[in-house]
Amino acid sequence: MASSSSYGLPRPPDDYGAGCPRWMDPEGKHGKVIVLSLKAANDNVLPKNHPFIVGKSIQSLIGDAYTAVTEARGTKYIVKVRNQAHANKLFGMQSLFDGTPVEITVHPTLNYSRCIVSCPEVLEMTQEELQAELAPQGVTSVRRLTKTIDKMRVNTPTLVLTLTGTTWPQFIYFGALRVPTRIYFPAPMLCYGCLEYGHTRIRCQNPSRCQNCSSPDHKSEDCTEKSQLLPLQTRA
Repeated sequence: MASSSSYGLPRPPDDYGAGCPRWMDPEGKHGKVIVLSLKAANDNVLPKNHPFIVGKSIQSLIGDAYTAVTEARGTKYIVKVRNQAHANKLFGMQSLFDGTPVEITVHPTLNYSRCIVSCPEVLEMTQEELQAELAPQGVTSVRRLTKTIDKMRVNTPTLVLTLTGTTWPQFIYFGALRVPTRIYFPAPMLCYGCLEYGHTRIRCQNPSRCQNCSSPDHKSEDCTEKSQLLPLQTRA
């Protein structure tokens, strides 16, 4: 959201998601969240007591100015900091407290956010043209939603914007227009193997089910049931 001193002009992208305005935080100690990925390097594995070793290793560099959770079944860490200087120190860490070699990089997916906007005035502009115009506001990609009318795909004024940072601004400025943003809800992830939500077929470890009758006893091409739409069955 634009500040009262900016006279309607968009705030710099670096202010989105910051703990406080930059004029209150000249040293950048409470800036926007930076998400890092920590994993063992050179085909090594983290030690069995890795929560303590990782904690001591990070604290020795930046103190308690971070939060961390595991991912990939405990083989990696997601580390969040709010200070670029802290992130740079962690980038330079090549081993843990016990000597285990590690690799710390910017997380490949968690440093971006998405939102929805609707602007009929730019309906004729292409996605590439819009992305170029919105880039100064931190927009990295634009995807226009379409709908089917008389068996033809037609553009809508609704756009899905991807922005740098873990949060998005309250408004996006389309030139002279200040357009409010809305939260983006991605389509649910459905497995076409077991017909459950939350994962895809390539990562499915459950028995396959027939896509016609949801039975686990046969494949879809062998189904003898009359074609019908049944509610998806989920595990208790």
